[in-house]
Amino acid sequence: AKYNGNTQKVISWGSVVLKDPSMQLETDTLHFDRASQEMMYNCSAKITDDNNQLESKNGVYASIEKKFTATTNVVVYNPKNKLESTHLDYYTESGQSYFFGPSKITTNQSIAIAKKGFYDTKTGTSRLVKDAKIFYNNRTLSGDSIYSDKNKGFASSTGHVVMTDTINQTIIKGGYAEFFRNQDS
Repeated sequence: AKYNGNTQKVISWGSVVLKDPSMQLETDTLHFDRASQEMMYNCSAKITDDNNQLESKNGVYASIEKKFTATTNVVVYNPKNKLESTHLDYYTESGQSYFFGPSKITTNQSIAIAKKGFYDTKTGTSRLVKDAKIFYNNRTLSGDSIYSDKNKGFASSTGHVVMTDTINQTIIKGGYAEFFRNQDS
């Protein structure tokens, strides 16, 4: 490690491990600004908390907010979910993710894609906007905005809605749609 007392900046390298009560960060090189309480990495890192594991090539951790802003090859996963993105804000205490670029959420029941949105890794709820689509079995739900609750098996879409069912060879278009996976309707 190298510390500059005048700038209050630290550079640590060589198998760096940072722990606080809510997470652990592992990387090769970590830059820490004591004044802003922000840490930056640009050589890949793995962040593990009680809910998930996050990996990305570049990122900044704001320790006061308990927030990672991760960019480039971002993956957040646990045994039930996997979120891949190009730019993501992830809050370690709540497990909430906000993504700002092409992203994909994969669960054992569905795949969702969008270019902007929110995903709560604890509750399984999401709000997808900008080129939003959800794929359930042989069905696709798309629209300007999609809300989904994985645990309830429910999704709703608003604005330019298209629901495609390849099994029944059906396409439904409208301004609002609801999908209930458990009732297959």
